[in-house]
Amino acid sequence: MNGKIRKTVALGTTSLLLASGFTIAGLPAMADPGLSSVTLVGDLQKAIGCESDWMPACEASQLEPVVGLDGVYQSTFDIPAGTFEYKVAFDGGWDESYPSDNRTVKIEGPTEIKFTYMTKTDERAERLALTPTLTGEYTAEDDALVQQPVRQPGAGKNFYFVLVDRFNDGDPSNNYGDATTPEEGGYNPSNTGYYFGGDIKGLEEKLDYIQGLGTSAIWLAPMFKNKAVQGEGADASAGYHGYWVTDFTQIDPHFGTNEEMKQFINAAHAKGMEVYFDIITNHTADVIYYEEGEYSYKDINEYPYYDAAGNVIDVAQLAKDRVNPWPDLDPLTSFPYTPVTTPAEANIKVPAWLNNVTYYHNRGDTTWEGQSVTFGDFGGLDDLMTEHPDVVNGFIDIYKAWVDFGIDGFRIDTVKHVNFEFWEDWTTPIANYAADDFFMFGEVYSADQSITSDYVRMTDMDSILDFAFQASAVSYATGSSARTLASQFANDAYFITPNRSPNALPTFLGNHDMGRVGAMVARVDNSLKRDELAHELMYLTRGQPVVYYGDEQGLTGAGDGTDKHSRQPLFGDKGGAYSGQHTLDGQAVDGNPLFNTDSTMYKTISKLANLRDSHAALKDGAQIERYVEDGPGIYAFSRVDATEKVEYLVAVNNATTAQSVEIPALTRSASFAPVYGTETSVTSDAEGKMTIEVPAMSSIVLKADKQVYSPDDAFPVKASLPYPGAAVSGQTKVTATIDSDVWQQTSFSWRVVGSDTWTPLGVSEAGAPAVYQDLAALPTGTLIEYRAVTTDAAGNHAASSTYGSVGIAVGEEDDPGAEFEIYMVNIPGTHQKDMGCADNWQPACEASKLLLIENGLYKQSFTLPSGNYEYKVALNGSWDVNYGADGVFDGSNVKYDFAGGDIDFYWDPVSKKFTNTALGKVAVVAGDFQSQLGCEGANGGNWQPWCFGSLATNLGDGTYEFSTDQVAAGTYEAKAAFSTGWDDTIGNEEGENIKFTLSEDGATLKFVIDTNNSSMCVYQNGEELYCPGGTPPVKPDEATLALSTSSVEVGGKVTATGTGFEANEQVDFVLASADGATDTALGNAYADEDGNVTLDFTVDESTDPGDYVVQARGSDSDRTAEADLTVTAAGEKPEPSEPTLTLSTSSVEVGGKVTATGTGFEAGEVVDFALGTAVEKRSETATTLGNAKANESGEVTLNFTIADSVEPGDYLVLATGNSSDRTANAALKVTPAAEKPGPEKPGPSDKAKLTLSKTQVSPGSKLTATAEGFQANETVAFYLDGSGKQQKLTTAVVGADGKATATLEIADSVALGKYIVRAEGQTSDRVAEAELQVVKLAVTGAQIGLLASLGVVLVGGGVALAASNSRRKVSAPQS
Repeated sequence: MNGKIRKTVALGTTSLLLASGFTIAGLPAMADPGLSSVTLVGDLQKAIGCESDWMPACEASQLEPVVGLDGVYQSTFDIPAGTFEYKVAFDGGWDESYPSDNRTVKIEGPTEIKFTYMTKTDERAERLALTPTLTGEYTAEDDALVQQPVRQPGAGKNFYFVLVDRFNDGDPSNNYGDATTPEEGGYNPSNTGYYFGGDIKGLEEKLDYIQGLGTSAIWLAPMFKNKAVQGEGADASAGYHGYWVTDFTQIDPHFGTNEEMKQFINAAHAKGMEVYFDIITNHTADVIYYEEGEYSYKDINEYPYYDAAGNVIDVAQLAKDRVNPWPDLDPLTSFPYTPVTTPAEANIKVPAWLNNVTYYHNRGDTTWEGQSVTFGDFGGLDDLMTEHPDVVNGFIDIYKAWVDFGIDGFRIDTVKHVNFEFWEDWTTPIANYAADDFFMFGEVYSADQSITSDYVRMTDMDSILDFAFQASAVSYATGSSARTLASQFANDAYFITPNRSPNALPTFLGNHDMGRVGAMVARVDNSLKRDELAHELMYLTRGQPVVYYGDEQGLTGAGDGTDKHSRQPLFGDKGGAYSGQHTLDGQAVDGNPLFNTDSTMYKTISKLANLRDSHAALKDGAQIERYVEDGPGIYAFSRVDATEKVEYLVAVNNATTAQSVEIPALTRSASFAPVYGTETSVTSDAEGKMTIEVPAMSSIVLKADKQVYSPDDAFPVKASLPYPGAAVSGQTKVTATIDSDVWQQTSFSWRVVGSDTWTPLGVSEAGAPAVYQDLAALPTGTLIEYRAVTTDAAGNHAASSTYGSVGIAVGEEDDPGAEFEIYMVNIPGTHQKDMGCADNWQPACEASKLLLIENGLYKQSFTLPSGNYEYKVALNGSWDVNYGADGVFDGSNVKYDFAGGDIDFYWDPVSKKFTNTALGKVAVVAGDFQSQLGCEGANGGNWQPWCFGSLATNLGDGTYEFSTDQVAAGTYEAKAAFSTGWDDTIGNEEGENIKFTLSEDGATLKFVIDTNNSSMCVYQNGEELYCPGGTPPVKPDEATLALSTSSVEVGGKVTATGTGFEANEQVDFVLASADGATDTALGNAYADEDGNVTLDFTVDESTDPGDYVVQARGSDSDRTAEADLTVTAAGEKPEPSEPTLTLSTSSVEVGGKVTATGTGFEAGEVVDFALGTAVEKRSETATTLGNAKANESGEVTLNFTIADSVEPGDYLVLATGNSSDRTANAALKVTPAAEKPGPEKPGPSDKAKLTLSKTQVSPGSKLTATAEGFQANETVAFYLDGSGKQQKLTTAVVGADGKATATLEIADSVALGKYIVRAEGQTSDRVAEAELQVVKLAVTGAQIGLLASLGVVLVGGGVALAASNSRRKVSAPQS
């Protein structure tokens, strides 16, 4: 069952005012009684017969009322070339006019323009429209607008991408590079992060093997000399991947020499294969370190650049303005950090200009967001200031030299991490210097074609790696809807220009960052068959296929399959680094070479490449969609070469059974012979219809026996914008409607209205033709005519025009809001692998889609493990239409923390909002006001417990809140409804509807729901309208912050505990000087479901003693909390502070859990905790809660549970130091349990024991836990306790040795701090505990895989953190 929504900019609701293209006879009629005249006024009036401009009484420029259309006034005038301002005035004067601001129109020649004014009615908005006279149907003059489809020089390749170090070792003598020991040279084939020994000679030895795959171009990972080893100790790794360059002029000695590279190029050329270099401009190896010893990113707005004279400079603006010469920079004063090098590495980089530390950004490690994307270091790699003209010119010289060397093309690394102006200024001289068929393509790590296409449309880069294809192809091959392919290929229009084509896009399925396609398909059934299907899709569709070395052997990968896990050696795993892995064929990855030309994937790829090269249509023909299954099944398209005009019908099927469908071919009454995947011929009827059958998880190709259908006369065409006269800006899509069952080419052009000069936009060969125009350079008000001219197989032409206005809507109608059919609702995010998808962030995965339920919502239930997740809602299997937080179109991800188990997800197609049960119960304020919030359905859209237009937000502590200013004044009724139904509601004290009166339009109406006492309060602008028994406790709008101590030595540790933040939001902590002049980032942590957050931090030794403020800043809520902190010199004993006690919640049910955090106690003393009444602050009758030991900073934390025996009421939690006798207390309200609580968790047992393999770990890492002293054969559950909540990690069964051993995975999302690991016997109730510290030791492979799935590019051995006293904080590999 499909739902439908009406599509506008954010896919909301619009209304159609007048039919498109209507004409009105210019007959006189009676004017509206309220208007005696409507006059076009402006600085164009003299040109149309008025005595002067801006003359509201001029009859010559009056608009005449239109017969039969009340409130519509219209006249046509001849307007000369120029730029004019205009509006309409009423009743011959200036008392009233429309619009409030003058409009602008620009035309470039005399033009007849019809001006139309419409009054506001219930059915339409007030508007002033203009319609120019456009070019009519096709004439011979349109022949000049017919363009030929672009086929770019240098394209049409079959690429083979190879990491040379992992391919073949032809010369063992260079395994250490130019070092004398394996340690110095980074050679260690037993470690995946080191050199294995592959080289140029080994590559040359296997040219026949590469050629046998149908390869026509070999793309080599960076070959330049690298820093052999970076990092120290266990955190060290090597530059085997090539992305840590020190010398851009020399081949890395691990691979060979420059002369050997020349020899290899000549040998490849002799076999008909070109050689491409992977090049880098973003960064160099890690040589620079910061004198301050800090490496966190410093924001430009807070830490600007300065020139040598001390003036603030904006380097981004200098780059935009092309300022040259650049201001002088001083390494001591110009940067946020002071860049320095060791004497041994001061001149290590070549060319020598790269050793100038002022040519780098020097502002810390990237956070992968915002400005740091282009200004931050990639985990310590020296990030070049590519805005600087010296850097631009330096790289022009470097890569011109490699063009001269004989390289055939470049793959350009990390393109989106370099400022755009660099590419504008660098690509043009390189393209002009190289041969016409020298081909450059960039790595823009994004699947958003509207972003990636900019680098093709606006620079001289020939193309970009097709990440959108990779995402949709793998998604489809692993079982997703065929719609994902249709959505992706529909966006090919972004890559059509007068000199660019989507046919030149290098397509790929996996790589050295995100992992192999073999690893992705291995997560689903029929993996080998699906791997073949993915490659069939890549070779049979438009683009230039790229095979990642080893994929032809069916290699997969361990772990998450990304980064180092995807870089197996083909010449034998001599050191056993990849032992235990197998290919999809079942062959072991061991010491034996993997150059098997009989492997399934080698033969499949070879056959496909030869098929592609043997048929021009399959290699470079147009791709025209023929059939799309709504779910898994057939996707069919035709490939047609423009010269041959013979149709090749291609159909792929990802279903697990054979599929048969009827398809409209482009060739009528033809016989289609089998070419690939089938032995059955098919015949099309007189209308072109034919029935095909495609085997399960396979592809077929059929070839027609004659040319495509050639009609006697041209079929009509209609050029379109969203509507005639639409406002156009930025990248504007121009479309044409044609008969998609007739082969046609559609040429698009544009001109300023009145001009004689047309500018081509490109040729679309699709059945739904479209192109884009970049409008940034055109002034507001420019009136543009768009022209579409078609050419069919017989050479017939048809033509049509439409028009738009830059930045101003001037059409006679609103956006008609074309029907947008929803056929898939998905929840792409970091939870998808656990839902059964091949990868995360897949908008077309069938396993994670929601289904339409009776109340109009989309819903699905899943079972997920515990963890922190984030996600969005995407429609129809692509990212074209997606919603983020609060239902915002293309909005931010929604994050949630889940304890594990069953979880329900919901999406509302009306409000576009979504939620899940991990974020709390689904709470909606239902009432007779909901229709004003866009709710639809029965009762006129009111009383809809499933409409998320009034979805309440979970604030924690059982409190929900919903606010709106969209309700008109009036008397209303409301109830709180849970779980999208009426079974669970909250009303007034009698359980009936709550009645309230809103006294003014647009007032802020707020509902606060408290599930603890089953009440709902209603407020207008903060004043209470209804609240039973007075105002209940409401989540504070202001956050609070408490520190474990108010005074700390330099180098000392502090715990900051915040409350009042939004559930699950990220909270950033900074240390600010008392005068606010400076602040230092301390770290960040995520708030829990109750809005509480904790961060442990160390005061950096470089901090000057003095008074400071610790600030906690919510990234979503913008709430800020502060606490004072005095920093003293090391060894200076601070005055003891008054002890404090903070609770994780102020209200808890019987049986609930609370975390108490105390500060100001003596270091190391035992602190007793008790629960007493308000008069029992030191009473012996208080209930003991437990005790805990204060740390060296005097802070202490205890997690406790309210026992079932505790009566509901008001209490104090008491903390008493055994040595200091210091006391602190905090109020706690105990409420009745909503449900009968389970048995109280048992305390640690003397019989049970828990041992951990590590006492310190980093987020994302693993450790081993061994539990002893439990009953034989019982199941032991392992938990992680901390931050006021408990997370289940795993279970294990007690073995014959009396031990239960489990591998514990600490999630990436776990905040830094101290935790308790608990082992609980499920039969004996025995418990054992052990302490665990989560610290920032390293970025793990799992995190790198997550970064890769989000578009972050990291390659090599992961990001390794060196010891805290080392000169570099991190050492990162890079791709």
